[in-house]
Amino acid sequence: MLAPKVGQRLNRPNSTPQFELAWQTEELFTSSRDYFKRILGACRQAQQSIDVEVYIFADDSIGRELLATLSEAQKRGVRVRVLVDGVGSPHWIDQVMEKLSKSGIESRVYHPVPRPFSRLWWLHFPRFWRVLRMFSAINRRNHKKVFIIDDRTALVGGVNVSEASLQWNDLGVAVEGGGVGLLVEAFEENWKRSFYFGRPILQVLVGLKARSRVLSPWIFLNHTLKLRRERLKDLVTRFSRAETRIWIASPYWVPGPLVIRALIKAAQRGVDVRLWYPEKTDVRFTRWVNELLLAPLIPFGVRLLIFRQGFLHAKAVVVDQWGKIGSSNFNARSFYHDLEADVVLSRQANVESLAQWFEHNCSQSNMISIDELAQRPLLERWAARLVLLFERWI
Repeated sequence: MLAPKVGQRLNRPNSTPQFELAWQTEELFTSSRDYFKRILGACRQAQQSIDVEVYIFADDSIGRELLATLSEAQKRGVRVRVLVDGVGSPHWIDQVMEKLSKSGIESRVYHPVPRPFSRLWWLHFPRFWRVLRMFSAINRRNHKKVFIIDDRTALVGGVNVSEASLQWNDLGVAVEGGGVGLLVEAFEENWKRSFYFGRPILQVLVGLKARSRVLSPWIFLNHTLKLRRERLKDLVTRFSRAETRIWIASPYWVPGPLVIRALIKAAQRGVDVRLWYPEKTDVRFTRWVNELLLAPLIPFGVRLLIFRQGFLHAKAVVVDQWGKIGSSNFNARSFYHDLEADVVLSRQANVESLAQWFEHNCSQSNMISIDELAQRPLLERWAARLVLLFERWI
């Protein structure tokens, strides 16, 4: 079969993509800036297509650098599509999105939020039923950070497109292999369900298909209820069978009872259970909620470590010799609402590198005790309890 020409629209099969048992290539990045450089390099080497699916796309120096790279790719015949979230990138949507169509870059918004002073609002206001649809979907966000190059290479992690994001402690991975097909399929589904200026609704309804429910050992997606249940079940099972270590990094913690029980039981049987979270985050009350929910685990042997060297934004899990990274937090939003994408590492060398990253962060963290938590200001503790009244949405 002849390879598609540069710029030619790709014809994807209607059947569900197959995935291999391991990645053909796999690069782990423990530096946000190095990972972003890899993204730029991959975009510059693209020959057919670039698909970007990201929660935050800022209109700053980093966002403009990526847009310039995407524009160069488009000019040489590469098809470029950018999908952003309505809550994550409001300024970018108002200031940048409409201009992209003139440059040849396609762009859409996943579940736009109606704001009375935005052009997006006035386009929808005469169609009252569309406004209702947006309000009904407002709690479902696209939290993924995925870059797909030529339907062959995928870059997945927790890094957004912004200056602030590159200053955070975060992770990313670049992979090639059959599993990339599932990320391509998920992007296509979200793309069809997303807004662009002047979209005819009938065209969308006709084009929608049933969402894929394929389970992969190497790609964690959660766009269906079945996938969400299976992913939660998979994690709990791994925690229940862990023999040596369970190390988890996440800036936001609102774990459910199944996860809590599995972690406690693992610690009781001698497994090294460590939970990392940052002292300072982009959401002020996050640490208060983290400590209120995780403090009861300390007497059972679970270690809480607070990272004090910047913002730990990475989302990573190591269970014995198994590891995954991506965009999923250990909170209710990731478990029940937001769209996420994680990659399971297939190279043991990368799992060990991820474990070394954990160890390095451990050296820059303080282990929290019950006594220390008891000395937290009363206002913080009561504010955390108030926030937890809405735990299913945070």
